[in-house]
Amino acid sequence: MTMQGNAGPEGAAGLAHRCDGLWENLFYRKVIRPSGLRRALSHACFLLQDSHLKPQGCVRALRGGLPAVIGTLPPAADERCVLLAFGDPVFVRRFAPELIQSVRQNSPRIALHFHVFGMPAESLVEGLVRHGGVSVSWEADLCAGVSAARRRQYYQSMRFIRLAEFLEASRTGFLAIDIDSVVKRDLRDVQHLWRNADIGLIFRSELTDPGKRVLAAALYAAPTEAGRRFMRKAADRMLPHVLMSPFIEKLDQRCLNLSFEKDARGVRIVPLPLKLAAIDEEDAIIVSYRGSRKDRAPASEAHQISHG
Repeated sequence: MTMQGNAGPEGAAGLAHRCDGLWENLFYRKVIRPSGLRRALSHACFLLQDSHLKPQGCVRALRGGLPAVIGTLPPAADERCVLLAFGDPVFVRRFAPELIQSVRQNSPRIALHFHVFGMPAESLVEGLVRHGGVSVSWEADLCAGVSAARRRQYYQSMRFIRLAEFLEASRTGFLAIDIDSVVKRDLRDVQHLWRNADIGLIFRSELTDPGKRVLAAALYAAPTEAGRRFMRKAADRMLPHVLMSPFIEKLDQRCLNLSFEKDARGVRIVPLPLKLAAIDEEDAIIVSYRGSRKDRAPASEAHQISHG
């Protein structure tokens, strides 16, 4: 199954469509037991698919079929860092207010950009940009009618594909974080964590599953040639998987990990601390309410966007 739109060769689309239900049952719904076997099989399937999805002409064709980006692009000025978050209109409406509030309170000199997967209501965009230092872009949603697993995979991976594009046109570094996050400290005071880096990644090398060794909840990308090249290669790896392949769990993290293993030569990659995507507030720079913790995310100002 391909996403709705004109991307994807017919043969690959047919294969993905036939395999999707089986792949989701085996890996997303975790039918295969024990979990170690499921993870090993999932990564083996990913590597097999990846080995057949490399032609550059295919990537160019897929990229040409993506929706246009509309709205205001992230700031292109010579800033040290812009905070970047992605989501569909539902997630943006739900989580953006608290993220904005946390930035205004704890890191007011940092610009914040939201990219929305789907056409947001005018009131949503107005409610976001009325806060100083906030910009918004969006694109048509290709996920109509697809499964929840596919939708989640699409958004998780497309954020890095769009990040690579934003980076090409910017003189600004980006710290991409989960939208269900809150900032607890002034990010200007911690930029030494990625100073002189092309790319910053949160590594969890102690984990055996390659899909978990790079945590995608926070990633830094610098507007250097090496930083742009790394993100471009990672995006080129992700895009055919997103649009042409059967479902693979943790696709974004698998692609980032494989890009680190294969495409890091000449790239200054620094390990970022987990406190940039912490799950508790003690000593956190950014708290992430990822996964099952989403219902614990603060939502005190959600009404200000929906009714503002």
